[in-house]
Amino acid sequence: SQDLFGGFSPECVVVDLFGAAFLENGSFGDAQDYLVQRVKNTTKVSQTAFEAGITGDLFELPAGPVGAFFGASYREDSIFSDVDKNLEENNAWGRSAEGDTIGTTDITEFYTEFDVPILSGMFLAEELAVNLSYRVSDDKFFGTEDTWRVTANWDITEWVRLRGTAGTSFRAPNLKELFIADQTGFTNAFIDPCIAPPPEDDDRSQTIIDNCISEGVDPFTLGSDGAPSVGTVSGGADDLRPETSDSWTVGAVFSQPWTDRFDFQFSVDYTSIEIKDAVAQPGAGFILNQCYTSVGFSDPLCGRVTRNLAAAPDQRFLLEVDQSVANIEIENYEDLSFSTLFVMDFNLGNTSTTFSWNVDVTQAIELVNGLFIETADELVGSLGVPEWRVQSLMGFDIGNWRVSHRLNYFSETEDTAAQRADAGLDDDEVAFIGDFMSHAFSVSYNAESWGAFLTIE
Repeated sequence: SQDLFGGFSPECVVVDLFGAAFLENGSFGDAQDYLVQRVKNTTKVSQTAFEAGITGDLFELPAGPVGAFFGASYREDSIFSDVDKNLEENNAWGRSAEGDTIGTTDITEFYTEFDVPILSGMFLAEELAVNLSYRVSDDKFFGTEDTWRVTANWDITEWVRLRGTAGTSFRAPNLKELFIADQTGFTNAFIDPCIAPPPEDDDRSQTIIDNCISEGVDPFTLGSDGAPSVGTVSGGADDLRPETSDSWTVGAVFSQPWTDRFDFQFSVDYTSIEIKDAVAQPGAGFILNQCYTSVGFSDPLCGRVTRNLAAAPDQRFLLEVDQSVANIEIENYEDLSFSTLFVMDFNLGNTSTTFSWNVDVTQAIELVNGLFIETADELVGSLGVPEWRVQSLMGFDIGNWRVSHRLNYFSETEDTAAQRADAGLDDDEVAFIGDFMSHAFSVSYNAESWGAFLTIE
């Protein structure tokens, strides 16, 4: 606030950072209104939708009527986000710069569904039926896509049923993924693979060392006198592709037929899902790890990394990493699930009582996820993806009372090398969660007009 002659402009006021007002309550005194302002962001999301359909039976087959549904829909979505001027001009301390988000998209769809009974009341075919559905989607940005699904149920007898489903799906990127304006920020300087860690902790591969040297950087001295934070940018992307998937499920259900004293059901199902071009936002650590561990910067993510190559060799720090959303090239998932249900009615004294016990067990067989097929990561057993999951719910319904116990179990997990890199951690900094089990006991009472419960977990 000095003028050309070295004096202070008369409209300026002194900010005393050692005064009592600032030290006691953080007040800037007379400069408070200038330095501290309330920011206001306004976001409006609008949707207009129309849908029409007709349903009914088309004709009769020996096994029953063929049901059908025909429908059409139109949907328009728009977003307008007006960012406060101080954020837009990067005037707010500790906040990244933001921009306005503006965009509109629409989609028109036509779809049909048929229920077709094939066999009924026959030997080894108590009932056999299929459900067929088909959809055509016309998106403003992604053109025309069609999807389908086939579901079959075969009741071999009254107590054995086979079931299966196969189909495809389509999802266009949403408003945020398409239109959100770029936001800038910063991350820790030492996320840079070319900054030398302490010699005793330096376990970088020769590929990383070679890539740093090829940029004119000394990977053993860079950052020894300090380093600036790395800039990041994140936002939507107008070059995204729509998400599609292929999936199928097969299973069997057994229901005991021998007694009316209790009901028992056991089922097993196998599920396989392959997703292409799912939308995700890669982190700066993941991007840098993928780039600098690829020979000769061959990983496509290297195009998202900018280093200051015009500076002197000891100042060639990272300038920016682009964390904007991108398509994941591959995501495959497979699991095997088992479910049991036991229900028994009896009298406890003169009170009607029902005992039920449901147990679901799921084994994750495969979860492969990667921006590119060559660098896809197997995630089963990693944090958030336990190989085994068990859920159990046991309960007694005694008149108006219910007593229950719920159990959840998850097998042990630990982070993968890629997850550690994404978090900026070394390979020996492993996050590990052992087998985890939780219990919840609950007692409830339900009267005609009120109820009460107690749960202990």
